[in-house]
Formats: sequence, structure tokens, C-alpha cells
Amino acid sequence: MKKTIIRIMAAVCAIVLSGCVRMRMSMDVSSSGDVKCGVTLLFREDLLSFNGADPDEQINAMISQYREQYPDAVVKKAEEKEGDTLYAGVSASGFENDALKAEVSEGMVTLRLPVSALTNELATTVMNGVNYSLNDLKEYGAQVTLEINMPAAASCNVGTVNGRRVFIDLLDLPAGTDDIVITSKAGLPLSTIMLIAGGVLLAGSCGYWLLKRKNGTGEEV
Repeated sequence: MKKTIIRIMAAVCAIVLSGCVRMRMSMDVSSSGDVKCGVTLLFREDLLSFNGADPDEQINAMISQYREQYPDAVVKKAEEKEGDTLYAGVSASGFENDALKAEVSEGMVTLRLPVSALTNELATTVMNGVNYSLNDLKEYGAQVTLEINMPAAASCNVGTVNGRRVFIDLLDLPAGTDDIVITSKAGLPLSTIMLIAGGVLLAGSCGYWLLKRKNGTGEEV
């Protein structure tokens, strides 16, 4: 997990300092502890065309790189607009990491994300001979966020919780945070949900058939 986050972050660190970059990571945690990951990297349009560069070529190069890095992911161009400012880039979703798995115990799911390696990497990264801290990144306008979707209503030691969703600003972690810890009930596994849904559908079909038969004959069955 540490290596995955560091690799993703280090790859864009040199341009994050322009204040023109938005990076969002996501993790979908299942009741069995499996984690599906996603990442979206967006650049302000004028940055993509800096020094006469072709924005489409830049984005296509990023798409190729992400497809190579995450062969199991769905990789595509991403865009969003804020006011008159257009951001464009790439997104990858639905990929897994063998080293990342939540712990399931006594009906609870716990996802623990160590942040020390990430913050140390960002704080000590040397670009153009200058060391930048997390505060520098924030002051330059960089946005680096993480969203975690848990199987049920979640709790977390940092960030904002809305039902089963947790939102974390990775550049605004409280001082002294060693780990991001998110917990929730395991919830029902997908197979159980499908079984329940099938039972409800069957019961509804039987009820409809009986009602239709009664209406057709005038007799109760």
C-alpha cells in the first residue's frame, strides 16, 4: 500500500507545485475486505498546452502510461470545469493492489492506511534543488484527496464521514497522524444480497400469479 501511494504521488509531484493539478484517489472496500482502487489526475488546460505542447498528445501519453501501470483498470480521458477553467487529464478505476486489503474481524471491516511514508516522500522530494513541505504543496494550490467507500456506515479518525463514504484531504491531515483508520460493519456479502433479492422477486411473482388467477376465476386459491 505504501509503495502504491508513493509511486502514484511521486510521479506527479514535480508538476503538482504549479497549483494547476488536482489528484483524487478512491478506494471501494467490500464486506470481505477486498479493495478496488481508482485515481483521477487533472491538469489545468493552460498547463497542458504550456510551451506549445499539444494537450491531446499529453493526455494520450498519460492514458498509455496508466494502462501500462494498471492493466486491469478502466482508463479513460477525464474532464471537469470550474467556472471558466477547464481541467483535463486521465482516470483509472477498478484496479486492485495485492498489498492492500482491509481486515475483517467479528463482523467489522477495518482499513488501515499508513501515512508516514507518503508524507515523508512529499515533504522531502527534491525538485529543482528545493525541498517542498506539505504546507508548501497546500499553499501552491495543489489538491490531493482520498475517498473511501465502506460496506456500511463508516467511522474514521480523520477527514469527513458521510454515511459509508469518507473524504480526506491528504494535504490537511492533523499533525501527528500516523495512520488513517476507517471502520464499518461488514454488511451483507453480495451473494447474500442477491439471494435475498431473488427471494423477494420470487415471492412477488407468486403473489401476482395468485392475484391474477383469483381475478380470473372469482375464486380464492
